[in-house]
Amino acid sequence: MLNKKIDKAVKEKAEAVKYACASARDIALYGRMATSGLMTTIDGAVSVAHSITTHAVDADIDWFTAVDDLVPLGSAHLATQEFSSGVFYRYASVNLKQLQVNLGLLSDIKAQETGEGRKKALEISAHLLHLLATVVPSAKQRSFAAFNPADLVMASFSDIPISAANAFETPVGLERSGGYLQPSIKAFDDYISRVYTGYGLDDKKAVFSLWNTTLEQKKNTLDNLKEWVRNNGEEKK
Repeated sequence: MLNKKIDKAVKEKAEAVKYACASARDIALYGRMATSGLMTTIDGAVSVAHSITTHAVDADIDWFTAVDDLVPLGSAHLATQEFSSGVFYRYASVNLKQLQVNLGLLSDIKAQETGEGRKKALEISAHLLHLLATVVPSAKQRSFAAFNPADLVMASFSDIPISAANAFETPVGLERSGGYLQPSIKAFDDYISRVYTGYGLDDKKAVFSLWNTTLEQKKNTLDNLKEWVRNNGEEKK
């Protein structure tokens, strides 16, 4: 008898539970794989690629010790770990309509967008852009302090997601002064220009960079780029 009451209560609350799960922003962005009838599978609106270095990398060796407080002399453990540093390329895309569907703002992917729904999706996308540009992995930060925000950030509105990973299929080489950053930006600029010209794309795109770039629509701060995203790829009037 008790089980029947529980089953009835679960069925009555099922739709509310599904909506609550779907409306959570993290699930709306990255989706959920369901393994029961209570939850529904939610297609992710965000695709994120693993970060890759734009150049070849050789690992360095660092040795470390762990101290045992109960041993008066010496260490309890001695070992080594490999590490490297480099210029990384990170790519992500957001399906704005799928995000609105997942947030319950659209009935399905074929439904017509509303101005309010688009605005909410763009606000979340601008926040995601900020995180991609500023958040770094937390592992081993006490040992390496790799707190490096992005040197260049590009955002675009496109019907076709385009990664620039192929710009680094041939690893960039050291510039004359010895760095990888400037050659990486040059390779990125060149590839984006080639793709947009070759495929006849006229997507709206803008870039924020701490360094010189040949890409158009330059924004002098990350906040300005985020505002451009919020404004649907248009200059604020």
